[in-house]
Order: sequence, then structure tokens, then C-alpha cells
Amino acid sequence: MQSLLTSINAPARATFMPRLLPKDQFRSAAVLNMVFMTFCGVLGPITAGFITSLWSMNINYLINALSYIAALYGVFRLPAMLPEGGAVKPSIGMIAEGMQFIVKSERIKGAFLTDMSVTLLGTSTALFPAITALYYSDDPTILGYFMAAPALGGFLGSICSGHLSNVKREGRAVIVLAFSYAVSIMCFGLSVNTIIVLPLFFLMLSGAADSLMVVLNQTIVVHSTPDHLRSRVNSVEYLLGFGGPQLGDFRAGAVGTALSPRSATMLGGVTSILAVGAIYVLLPSYRAFHVENEVVGERAT
Repeated sequence: MQSLLTSINAPARATFMPRLLPKDQFRSAAVLNMVFMTFCGVLGPITAGFITSLWSMNINYLINALSYIAALYGVFRLPAMLPEGGAVKPSIGMIAEGMQFIVKSERIKGAFLTDMSVTLLGTSTALFPAITALYYSDDPTILGYFMAAPALGGFLGSICSGHLSNVKREGRAVIVLAFSYAVSIMCFGLSVNTIIVLPLFFLMLSGAADSLMVVLNQTIVVHSTPDHLRSRVNSVEYLLGFGGPQLGDFRAGAVGTALSPRSATMLGGVTSILAVGAIYVLLPSYRAFHVENEVVGERAT
């Protein structure tokens, strides 16, 4: 039920920022949003663990539920924000129109396929418990470090992302970051069963690359999508962003059962590298995309 409601909420929420900000400020806003999300990804589990140990699990969930009251009040106070041209009645034809736009747009396909290449092929979170059990004496503290390392890397990458404003080819930068993510996952698999600092370092690198890649990919999608199609494109983007890691974990678990957790992690990194290379070769319009050209053209119009 939670996933069902989020699948409706998240794409609608993602339409607000492009309407509220000039397009040349979107990237900075996306970075700020990523800083906040990754910070919560690190602080949230720590806070939940502290509250649970201090009181109980029930109190933890009660505080979580009560915290929504202020947020819901704020949302209900907001004015309506209809799509440009006005709202239209939902229909199957609208879904078909959105899918047709995605299929025809090389930039959107590039953004989505790049995301899938790292989530579907490179995700290895499901293997962390098995890796901890096999190579680190099943120490729950080590498992906690593994789970937190990508979020910490994403947070550090986001707060140090000022150089993104100097990127001249966003598509090419995303491909480089996706390649870096895949190499980091492969190196994580290679470094398993060594001193714990090494695998944690590579997981942090993967988290940093992923956070920066998401910011740039969101920028590309926003600048390539007309306002009246934005919610439909956002829906597909959410589906890939939420479902990709889930399917990636399923893939990792299945391969880890057939081979070993370490081999499955390394293989995931290698296949992700190959997929990113294919995107670079086959989608030249995506790798050459530059937001500044779009903004200048819109101002001239």
C-alpha cells in the first residue's frame, strides 16, 4: 500500500520544482535536494535506532507518524499548480502519448537506460548480509557499515558538487559517473575479505557517483520534457528508480546463489560497465546534450 501511494505521490511532486524555478537554477536545486535526501539516509537509521533503544519500536513508529502532521498541513495550504495549458482528464491515451514521447526522445532513453545499467545490473545491496556472514564473521556492525557507506558517499558527493555547474556535456558526464559507479562496485567485490576500509571506500565512491549521476540525469529529463508530459515521464522515471534496484537485488541474489556473493558483485560491476559503454556508442545525441544550449535557445525564443 505504501509503494502504491508513493508511486502516485512521487511523480506529481517531481513536477513542482521545474515550474517554481528557472531552468538554469534547476541543477543547483536538485543538488540541494540530493544533499537533504542523503543526509536523511545517514541520520534516519541512526535516529531510529536511538529512539528504539531508548523507548521501543512502537514509539519510534508513533513519532514517525506524528511527524507527518506538519508536512500534511503545509501541503494542504499550497495553491493548485496545474500543467501548462490546463488539466486534462486522465486516460489510456495519455499514457500512450507519454510512452511514445519517451521512445522517440534519445535523451530520455539515454537517461533511463543509464540509470537501469547501474541499478538493474550493478546493485548488490542484497548481498551485503551474505558477504558479512562469509567474510567478516557475521558481525552486525560491519553490515551496518556496508549499508550506510553508499548513503554517506552520496552525502559527501552532493555537498562537494559545486563543480557540476562547470559541466559542459551533461550526458557525457552521466556516462562517466555511471562508469565510475560500475567500476567501484566491481572493486568492492574484489576487495571483499580484505581490510574493511577498502570495501567501505569503494561503496562510498559508488554512492558519490550515483548521487551526482541522479542530479545530472534529472536535469537532462527536465530540460527534455514538455510541461504537459512531465508527470507521465516522471512516473516512468520513478518506476525505474524504485523498481530497478529491487530487480537488481533479485538478480544479485540469484547470481550469488549460483556462484558466490563475491563473484556476483564483481560480475554485476562488469556487466554494468559493458552496458554503459553500449549507451555511449549507440546514443550520440544523449552523450552530447548540453543544458546551456537549451536555456539559451529558450531565452532567444
